[in-house]
Amino acid sequence: MNEPDYGLSADDRAALRTYLMELGADPARIDEADECRSLGPLAVEIAVGGGSGTPFFEVLASAGTDVDTAVQLWRALGFPDPRVSEPLLQAGEDDSLRLLMEVGAELLGMDTTMTIARLIGASTSQLADALVDAFRMQVEVPGLTAGTPYPDLVRGYAELLQAAIPQLQQALGNCLRRHLVTAAASAWSVDEDNVTARRDLVVGFADLVGWTSLSRSSTPARIAQLVRRFEQHLADAAAPHGVRVVKLLGDGAMFVCADADAACAFAMQLAAAVGDDGELPPVRVGLAAGLVMALGGDHHGDVVNLAARLGAVAPAGGVLADDAVRSRAARTLFATSSPAELRGFPAPVSASRVLRD
Repeated sequence: MNEPDYGLSADDRAALRTYLMELGADPARIDEADECRSLGPLAVEIAVGGGSGTPFFEVLASAGTDVDTAVQLWRALGFPDPRVSEPLLQAGEDDSLRLLMEVGAELLGMDTTMTIARLIGASTSQLADALVDAFRMQVEVPGLTAGTPYPDLVRGYAELLQAAIPQLQQALGNCLRRHLVTAAASAWSVDEDNVTARRDLVVGFADLVGWTSLSRSSTPARIAQLVRRFEQHLADAAAPHGVRVVKLLGDGAMFVCADADAACAFAMQLAAAVGDDGELPPVRVGLAAGLVMALGGDHHGDVVNLAARLGAVAPAGGVLADDAVRSRAARTLFATSSPAELRGFPAPVSASRVLRD
């Protein structure tokens, strides 16, 4: 928790210093944080991670760990280079680092493990940002506006994290386990060189039409409201059709589905829901089907590129699909195929508008 822009009163600083002493913070660290106007963040750090830790390279030396590999993994997880700013490892962090190194050396290979480490770092960093931002906007800002003393907010935030983190870790583990079961059950193959996994999927891109001009003329509050509404429509439409949203793109999203009819039904439901929203601009969707390369939790290849390009030229409020989707969708009605000029494709691509699922 950053200190308010206007700074802290002497009483607030004294209250935070007292709380930090209660948490067991080293007096020198308290003085340093006080000078840097970071008493609140230090309280959160100690409440969550504990008041002590072991220097990164000291842990590596005691365990006989390969330093260069450990440094690469730490950086892949999204943390600053320990050679520039040496972190203090908290309980369990050394074991997690060692586990990743063992997985790389004995099971998956270090290149793949580095990719997984980057994915872990990116995913958890995004989740942390979302949780902290939500607390700031829903608790901290209203509290400060209502006159709640900043030290009280810091104490409440730190105590909340102390209680919530073990439960959050358990929830993440449970969610990961269920997704692992789903991923393991999905159909897959390998490329000709046995280097990457491939999946036969329908890939789709959805984006809001005219978002750039709309966002320029809107307040941050309205933009946030519209993004949340769009994401809710995505989730509501995806759930009944077995569609997985791979990533959110602000004013759009990439999604995949194993069944062409289900993908078309999802796209049409999404277009209808956004069209009926009354606040959002219309959405357009592009669909393409075929083998995609699965790498680092994402999807790559010609099919992905084609879906993105079709989405870019789809009519506002409409869904445009390639012939592969059309041939696989037995229960979906399409308009007559026509050639579409797509950026990056040397020849026109045959595509059809989805009319009804």
